[in-house]
Amino acid sequence: MTTIGTNTYSDAATRYAAASQLTIKADGGAQDFSSLEEDGNQSATRKSNPTVDSLPSKVMVNLGGKLLELDGYSFKIGYLTVKEVNISALPESEYQDFLAASKALITGKQDGLEHDYTTVIPADVSNDPRVKPYATVTVAGKGIVRIDNQGVVGAENDALGRILTAMFANDTSTLSGPDAAEYRAKKIAQLLGGTIEKAKTAITQKVFESLPPLEDKKIVDTEGMKKDPRYQEIERLQSNYEEVVAKRAQYLAGKGN
Repeated sequence: MTTIGTNTYSDAATRYAAASQLTIKADGGAQDFSSLEEDGNQSATRKSNPTVDSLPSKVMVNLGGKLLELDGYSFKIGYLTVKEVNISALPESEYQDFLAASKALITGKQDGLEHDYTTVIPADVSNDPRVKPYATVTVAGKGIVRIDNQGVVGAENDALGRILTAMFANDTSTLSGPDAAEYRAKKIAQLLGGTIEKAKTAITQKVFESLPPLEDKKIVDTEGMKKDPRYQEIERLQSNYEEVVAKRAQYLAGKGN
């Protein structure tokens, strides 16, 4: 049966994109700094490829909630120097860009973690009035098309299904529920020269619109999620975010803004 139903510093939006692995490109060359570590002075160095001769401009990278500036000169002579930027002193537009990127990073990680610990139980539609028959289109005494109360059409075979799909492909009707079912039944009966037999389970549009929405049930394993290392990482990122906001407020208060 065929059924017919209804991370770079390049612009304001991405300049502080988060990076778990840092790659710098210059004139076709690329350097991987995924193992970069900070020292006690909040700066770090890593041996780079000395064969890269081009001098890249300074780059800002949001790495784990910290804003780092990469010095191109040191990169050119064979070393990459990284220093932490004072986020509190950033111009307002750049500060907001940083916050937005950091928040997007946290939200994305939260959503991904919760998804991995969520079990979805589909809504039980076995007795839902919406999926009950509305009408059958009969040709030569044989029911060949069935339509439910949502207006979903079920054809007896694939060949007929393709014909009906083509017929409704460019249909601009915005009807739903029993109104859509009635509309489609009439169109199909007219096309096939058949008759419409309304089912005992047909409902009115008013009843259809009063039905509560069908919703899947989601069960989140909160305890299991909290034991996942990603949960601690998210907690750390959120703590860093809140610390950035607090320090910005202190900085502005000290300037008298």
